[in-house]
Amino acid sequence: MPRRRIRLTGAPEAPLRAALTALRAGLGVPEDFPPEVREEAARAAKNPFALDLDTADFV
Repeated sequence: MPRRRIRLTGAPEAPLRAALTALRAGLGVPEDFPPEVREEAARAAKNPFALDLDTADFV
């Protein structure tokens, strides 16, 4: 899975940065993932598997 972080540069009061900060705060979205989530993602990335979507059971 590609990994790409988007970083905003520029002044904190720049219109795009201010709008995204307000949106994130309004939706209650944290700025980063908790450490335990990042650790689990790192473990999963070391042992990838191919999911066969034709035979997978989604409940």
